[in-house]
Amino acid sequence: MKELNFEKFTGVGGRFNYSISLNRSGGFSFNSGFYKKYELRQFPYVIIFFDKGVKAVGFSFIKKKVKGALKISHIKDIDTAHVKSNSFLSAYDIKPKLFARQYIPKEYKMEGGEENIFYILLEEKKK
Repeated sequence: MKELNFEKFTGVGGRFNYSISLNRSGGFSFNSGFYKKYELRQFPYVIIFFDKGVKAVGFSFIKKKVKGALKISHIKDIDTAHVKSNSFLSAYDIKPKLFARQYIPKEYKMEGGEENIFYILLEEKKK
């Protein structure tokens, strides 16, 4: 019989899906699955992008503060993070109550960009 190499599973109750949420108060949250998969703890800042045509919100996580970067608040005990984005939402007249929900992000390589952008497509809540 071939030698087996078992690994003990210790993630009972853990989250393994990953998502980005827009909450009703106007902040974006990165769940623990996303936080762990993309090692967000190493990034103190995020730059947010917007495509008005398709209502896509993009996130580029960075290590150094640059003009326009927003500070990420890390919640280390539960490996999640969030960013206050009221100025971004106001600038583009995005009403968080209309779009608040959990989104599954996709990756996009911007032309000339070094890193991938994670993006979500905003969907208005059904009435």
